[in-house]
Amino acid sequence: MKKQKFPLSFGLVLMLSTVLLATANRTNAGTFVNQGTSQESSGYSGGSFIPPNPITRPPQIVPGTNLELGPNGELIVTAEAQAALNQAASEITSQTAGANTISGAILVLLKGQDSFDSAKTQLQTNLVTLGASQESVQAFITSISGLLATENVNITQFNNAVNAWNNLIKQLSPQSLREFMKNQDIAKLAKDLKKLRQALKKAS
Repeated sequence: MKKQKFPLSFGLVLMLSTVLLATANRTNAGTFVNQGTSQESSGYSGGSFIPPNPITRPPQIVPGTNLELGPNGELIVTAEAQAALNQAASEITSQTAGANTISGAILVLLKGQDSFDSAKTQLQTNLVTLGASQESVQAFITSISGLLATENVNITQFNNAVNAWNNLIKQLSPQSLREFMKNQDIAKLAKDLKKLRQALKKAS
């Protein structure tokens, strides 16, 4: 019997996304307002249109972690897991990175440093050049901006960063996936994200 062969792009997607950041798709962290019925929510009255409220979507908990839903639908984590995450973040922010590199730009954004604007432009240019879409890059930059700026990592923002990175990877073409795989700075980013993710791993 011949062994089944998978396309190269499929294997690269698995390597860059599922291996690094095994998490539920479309995890939306935060609290949202409930929407009314389809007939009532438009709020059309007296010639003026009132836009509907967003649909309530409680966040999905990242599998295999200590994350839980709080009373208001927000993500919460145990004190032990938060401490482990903070420690991992401290180790990452203590690193140094070369100027004018993807790693350097990411570190500036994570720490929310003064050169934020130039780092944002540099990272966006580099990732788009490698084949990522403008929209997915912008979402990723927003999600990591200031993520490690304090000693206490915001778990909701980290959750958003995981989703933004996964979405960016999934939108890449097969050729762009190859370019991402060859970039050492992106490999380092993946390693750092994996390190943060492992800090939230549920004890067996």
